Amino acid sequence: MPELSGPIQPVELASWLWLIPLFPLLGALLNASYATGLLRVGGEMPTEGASKGPPARRGLPSSTAARIAVGSVGLSAVTTLLYCGVLVGLPATERFLLQHVSRLVRVGTLDASVDLALDPLSATLASLVTVLGLLVAVHAAGSREREELGVRFFAFFGAFVSAMLVLLLADNALLALAGWQGVALAGAGMASSGAPSSSDAGGGARQATHGVVLQRGADVALVSGLALLFWGLGGAWDAHGEYQPDLSPRLVAAVVTAEGETTSSLPSGDRALKGKGYLTVTALPDALVYLDETRTPLVDAAGLPLRTPFRRHELPGGAHSVRVAPDDTFHRGDAKTPFVLQGGVLANYTIPRTAFGADREVGLALVGPTLRFREIRDQLVVADGRGNHPGRDVLTSRNLGGVGGLSLVTAACLLLALGAATKGAQVPLHAWLLATTRGPVAASAMIQGAGTVVAGVYLVARLGFVFSLSSTASAALATVGAATALYGAARAIKETDLLRLLTFCTMSQLGLAFVALGAAAGVATVAVFQVATHAIVVTCLLLAAGSILRGRTGDAKDGRADLRSLGGVDGKAMPVTAAAYRVGAMALSAAPIPLLAGFWSTRAVLEETYASGALPAALGKGAAAVAVVSMALGSFAIWRSYYLLFGGKRPKRPRPAAAETAIGGLWVLKVLGALAAVAGLVLGASARDVGGSAGPLIEGWLAPVFATVTSREAELGVGDRVGLLGLALAAAYGGWAMARRRHGEGLAPEARAEGTSAPRAEGTR
Repeated sequence: MPELSGPIQPVELASWLWLIPLFPLLGALLNASYATGLLRVGGEMPTEGASKGPPARRGLPSSTAARIAVGSVGLSAVTTLLYCGVLVGLPATERFLLQHVSRLVRVGTLDASVDLALDPLSATLASLVTVLGLLVAVHAAGSREREELGVRFFAFFGAFVSAMLVLLLADNALLALAGWQGVALAGAGMASSGAPSSSDAGGGARQATHGVVLQRGADVALVSGLALLFWGLGGAWDAHGEYQPDLSPRLVAAVVTAEGETTSSLPSGDRALKGKGYLTVTALPDALVYLDETRTPLVDAAGLPLRTPFRRHELPGGAHSVRVAPDDTFHRGDAKTPFVLQGGVLANYTIPRTAFGADREVGLALVGPTLRFREIRDQLVVADGRGNHPGRDVLTSRNLGGVGGLSLVTAACLLLALGAATKGAQVPLHAWLLATTRGPVAASAMIQGAGTVVAGVYLVARLGFVFSLSSTASAALATVGAATALYGAARAIKETDLLRLLTFCTMSQLGLAFVALGAAAGVATVAVFQVATHAIVVTCLLLAAGSILRGRTGDAKDGRADLRSLGGVDGKAMPVTAAAYRVGAMALSAAPIPLLAGFWSTRAVLEETYASGALPAALGKGAAAVAVVSMALGSFAIWRSYYLLFGGKRPKRPRPAAAETAIGGLWVLKVLGALAAVAGLVLGASARDVGGSAGPLIEGWLAPVFATVTSREAELGVGDRVGLLGLALAAAYGGWAMARRRHGEGLAPEARAEGTSAPRAEGTR
């Protein structure tokens, strides 16, 4: 067996990560118990004339259900932010928290556990989900539609947040799939709960069900891609140091090196055998570990057998053999024999005599078929003494159908991309997202903000080290993303339904994120930045739109959120709503005032695409051009909606219902407006813009996650950066100016008084 080196993933063990998804799950279960009648609230007095007997028991008030949802998601948000603080306090290369909760399944070579992991990528998106989820819950609890939402909505809401967190924190693909399915089912439940916002409840339920069926079809591709990847990773090294495919997995010893360290082999010689050494085992959870030929396992500080995973267990310097027994059990014996052991059914994993000492940390990495994300990463980056990467080389060299066939890694990536594209509402698999607009606005805010649509980008980002091995998959992601960005923006400029218009804007922005995924070849920093800023902005816009719909319900035609009927909202009567929508429009379009959230992320997408070394030159430049056009169209669409809403002919006698939402909802809109204004600046501002060398904050934060990804970047000169920036701003400003001239303040006073701004959009549906 050849000696191997890192950098394999260093970890820090955590004890309470399970609380992050547990809190909203408990809230969901409690609300579901009342919604289904399993639990009832007692103490209701019997009505007059009723027969004597025990007092009737009533259902849970929606106000109480809302408080449960707010409290449970709030606790999850606090826990997530506290653990983010823990990550910040760790060295950059060690920002990976791991907790083994329990064994999930172990069948043959398939070994998956309930393991939760928090690194900068999952921490960023988990913070987004919990904080935005808390704001949406507070808004729903404080709005006048709370009674219409009912207990059932808040039960699905908690389940949705919990499933998203399971998906983001899962350390293996099997657990992530459970969260993936939970997100789809809970999202459909939210979308079909309560009173409909823009159509009949039955239609919303039918379309939500159709969306679930559509996603299940794409999930077949996702599972097939994971199965293909699992099979492709099968193999082991033989006694001659040659890698043989289709064999059982095995453990290999690798030096845990920091990023940039050039150590290429395990410690050897007299110096390496002096002093103490450290052993780290994070593979095969719940296993016992034996040193040399002893039959007594390693023990912890309390004298109890040490179970994997563990980090930096001290060993004396010297050559040691290590044996890991994943299915051994024990019980206490007498004083002479503290533990009586019983061998498990699976073969033990043994590492022959390996040198420990010189304060080096030696980790045991699993090589072979695995579903754990970090173990896939480890075996793709470990190198032997000759500098070769056997695990990666075998995966990239295997073809389906023999020589000249489609490479295995490309086939797996294309299948995974299909599943991600469906969850990310990419064309032509976007119909399910449009169906969610028929449900409550709060459901749309969660699904389009920090919910379902984020999951597709996250999956590709999490497996970036695999996607970086296939240029075909990168090109496919960029092509689909460019088509979606253009399609969504083009549909938005013609849409007259307010919620559908915002949904098409979401599609366009997600398309740009997929363009960035393809252009960066697995380094998903820009794509994560794009979905993070858009999540804040679209949540702000959708909740503001919900406030408008509540205030103008009596003017909507057939219950639809039609801009031609909603036009003429008095901004003075709804000042917070109008300001929040205006800030959201500026943040989404980067016009007429740049430097808000959307400016930084869309500029980064444009630069990443134009300078991509992963895409063919023509495709990269073409995708960049499509991005510019979609920015111009998106700017026109969002400002058109703004001017149609807050311009045009106002009713002579505004109805009393045209007031803003309750104080809790207004507070949420203010917070979201502030975040939309400053989030992009905080995360995306770079010293490179003024001649410095320091990159954006989010780039440094996510760098450890993508440190081992095979990147194919190209340098972008200062002239190109300035030119692209000017082009992006010109596109955004042009779209805004056109919308203002056609539908806003640019109209002649007499035309605006007659309300011609709204009818001008009538034929554009």
